[in-house]
Amino acid sequence: EDLPLVNEVLALRNRVESTMTFKELILQVKETFRGAVENQDYPYETLLYKLGIRVPDGVPSLFDAAVLLEPLQEKKYLPRANPNLLFTFRRGEERIEGEMEFNSLLYHETTGKQIVTRLENFLEKAVSRPDLALGRLEMVSGVEREELLSRFNDTGAYYPIDKTLPQLIRDQVEKTPDLTAVVDSEIG
Repeated sequence: EDLPLVNEVLALRNRVESTMTFKELILQVKETFRGAVENQDYPYETLLYKLGIRVPDGVPSLFDAAVLLEPLQEKKYLPRANPNLLFTFRRGEERIEGEMEFNSLLYHETTGKQIVTRLENFLEKAVSRPDLALGRLEMVSGVEREELLSRFNDTGAYYPIDKTLPQLIRDQVEKTPDLTAVVDSEIG
């Protein structure tokens, strides 16, 4: 069956709660999409104007992330939206394939790779357990989880056993008299 091209930018806004299930989220997005399609003829430029979004030197971004579903949509119609993240999905022979493009002024390549990896982990778990609350679905892999819990959380530091905390603070003040030695959030 030939599907028509959908080359309008549809801005969707969904409220995601950690207690929702993936199945509930998909149904919510479906309803939001239906409402957006009913209003798809509303001029994009008018929407930007009514929202007070004006950028004299460039195209404003109405939203941070965009999703393209190939072959229903073509990327050449997207520049007006100027998203910071672009996810493109297409149907493969036995699976859905995707790629992500990102604004390199906002995201480092390492961050982009983390987003993709975490999205893959999340979607694998969400599809296999669609009735589980979103807040209970892990986005990090076992390897990344171990790294976060052990290596990045390794805050051990050497402290001389023969000195008290006030003595350590006094020593720091003497070493760097022009810098802050202690901050107390309780003192206003």
